[in-house]
Amino acid sequence: MVYFAVKWRDETVDNKSAVTYREIFDLKFRRGYSTSELIERYPKEADKVREIALLQIPTSLLKKVVPQTEVLQRILSLKKRFFGLFG
Repeated sequence: MVYFAVKWRDETVDNKSAVTYREIFDLKFRRGYSTSELIERYPKEADKVREIALLQIPTSLLKKVVPQTEVLQRILSLKKRFFGLFG
């Protein structure tokens, strides 16, 4: 358990700096951290974490559940950037 805490600290960026979408994506999809773990670790970046979590939802469903056009466009752009195509 102690190893996990040390390993977590080594894998992430300094808490004082802003976390990028790429870093959140890597932690969520490549390292397997849950959305709640990431929000707990980066509470100031909770919106970014939630947007990255929405990337796994099919595009047709996203258009129905995300009412804000600006947020939807940002999520679709991230989806295209990280997954290469809309799914």
